[in-house]
Amino acid sequence: MKERIRLIRENSGLSQREFGSTLLISGSAINLYESGKRIPPASVIASICEKFHVREEWLRTGQGPMQ
Repeated sequence: MKERIRLIRENSGLSQREFGSTLLISGSAINLYESGKRIPPASVIASICEKFHVREEWLRTGQGPMQ
């Protein structure tokens, strides 16, 4: 999932801080998710899917289409 979170953020042209701000979390939390040191909670996953129009199955597993 860490690579897919980074892909969404980079495709959006946002820094980790900006991406986190969009999701109402810190940039350091995004760094932890992208490095694989933490797995985002369900609420953050849902926010990413809603705000960036990606499918939850794709974000969680990489299976199926992104949108």
